[in-house]
Amino acid sequence: MNDTLTLTFTAPVATALPSSFVAATGTTAAVTFSLISGGAANSTSATYRVTAIDTSNGNSSIGSVGTIPALEFAKSNLAAGATVHFSAKTNTGLDLDTGGTNDERKVDLVKVVSQFTTTAPSFARVIDVEQQRRRFTDADAPNGDYTVDGQFNIVSLVTGGNVYARPITGVKHTLAGDFSWVRDTDANTAGIQPAAGVFVVDPATCPGLANLTVTVNAVSFECTAVAANTTLTIDPEANRTATHNPVLPTQTFSATSEVTYSGPVATGKVFDAVGAGSWTLNGSSVYIPYMLYGPTAEQTIQLTNKGNQNGDIFATAVVGGNTLDLGKVGTSNARTVTSLNAAIRNAMVAKGVNLAGPGNFAVGLTLVTNVPEQDVTVYSAYQRGNGDRLVVVNDSNGK
Repeated sequence: MNDTLTLTFTAPVATALPSSFVAATGTTAAVTFSLISGGAANSTSATYRVTAIDTSNGNSSIGSVGTIPALEFAKSNLAAGATVHFSAKTNTGLDLDTGGTNDERKVDLVKVVSQFTTTAPSFARVIDVEQQRRRFTDADAPNGDYTVDGQFNIVSLVTGGNVYARPITGVKHTLAGDFSWVRDTDANTAGIQPAAGVFVVDPATCPGLANLTVTVNAVSFECTAVAANTTLTIDPEANRTATHNPVLPTQTFSATSEVTYSGPVATGKVFDAVGAGSWTLNGSSVYIPYMLYGPTAEQTIQLTNKGNQNGDIFATAVVGGNTLDLGKVGTSNARTVTSLNAAIRNAMVAKGVNLAGPGNFAVGLTLVTNVPEQDVTVYSAYQRGNGDRLVVVNDSNGK
């Protein structure tokens, strides 16, 4: 009599534990345990004392089993799951059942694991400057074409035991990136209506394929179930026409997959803007972090091509927090030096930049040349009035 039993939980119980319970089997002594401390809602421990022993069915309590009604925990407290630890003492305060390891005196009541195993898609490719940045560097094996495939790999986790996994009624996959190069075949409909074959989702990997949507910033589509190989194919070749042959932009993609659950209806993101590969350039991209413009500023920007390939030069400018696409500002011929001073100034004026004043201001410039990177060097400097000419370190001369 009066021995005690303590249950300690790693997460607070949501409802109160019973004030007493009986351990018995029908052929052993029936032992009554009564709550003496803890056990209230939101508590993390409960201590019971042996208050009665009924020997009508047997004199020994060895093998007696006591059942505590189902424990309830708030979902918000189960981020790390829930475990119960057992300890006991005699009525004189000595420890009972101390044999074995600590792990043998605890039980995991709730384990929290991801409902899915996942692999994010990758749409990584290299844009070829030898093809004026309109194609990738090589044909995509095994298709033998210039497409790029990415797979949204989401598989429901299979585990043993009692598992609570919310049923899924659908999933929306979204690939965020720069799709301003995509030709819109219907200007009267919201978004971009791409030509057939530019974006293709394999219906065998996307049950109930629906709502394939394209905007300048994202491509999205919906399936009625997740799959290990839901495939989106992007084919820039299908976007090209005799009059529309755009440059492919360098960019970094991100992927989001949002599932819809039933009972009750809710949503959750399996992927949340995770990295999904990049389109990089095998040519020259030189960043000039500072160039002075204005009524008293003079620029010197000279691009040297020491290689054997000719290529167009394109520029973007960061002015007052805005990025301006200045378009083509020249052609770099093999083994020549090209001055870009006037061309860049004229392109900025054409974009509405006021170079006449009242004061000078800083501009960041990026020069992309459709020739191999190792063949290009840029000399960049500026002069204010009659002052000294100041050289600006850029990506090519500061390596």
